[in-house]
Amino acid sequence: MCNRNNTQEGYKLLVKPQAVNVEQAPSLSSKNDKSNAIPWLTTLFLITIIIGLLSFYLAPKKAANATVTQITKDPGSELFVSPSPDGKKVIYIWANNAGRHLYLKELAAPQVPPIQLTITNASYSRAVWSLDQQYIYFYLQLPLSALL
Repeated sequence: MCNRNNTQEGYKLLVKPQAVNVEQAPSLSSKNDKSNAIPWLTTLFLITIIIGLLSFYLAPKKAANATVTQITKDPGSELFVSPSPDGKKVIYIWANNAGRHLYLKELAAPQVPPIQLTITNASYSRAVWSLDQQYIYFYLQLPLSALL
């Protein structure tokens, strides 16, 4: 314990120092503590590697014999394709220089052109089918000027 002495520069000890036996003094880092940490860290590292490998090998794999079928020949990009629950139709957003619109395509009749479902130039999100295939749900974002 120290106290600042106002008359002189420096500190004055209030308690007389006592010798400490080195063998009884607690150690901040002993060799024994470090040697116990190494097996734990090694075990933790190995468990992490095993979990990573298991999650990699048990993850669902892509089908090896999957085929890609072109359903449109229009210039532009077909985005967010969503097949109907029965697999007979798809809805998608077609983006080209004129804008982005939602389209419906019959897969059983590839020669029939897709049906345009929207006419407003807006931002459309991924469309989804209702389970009974009666409705299509999508998010439409219009500019504020279109609402006024």
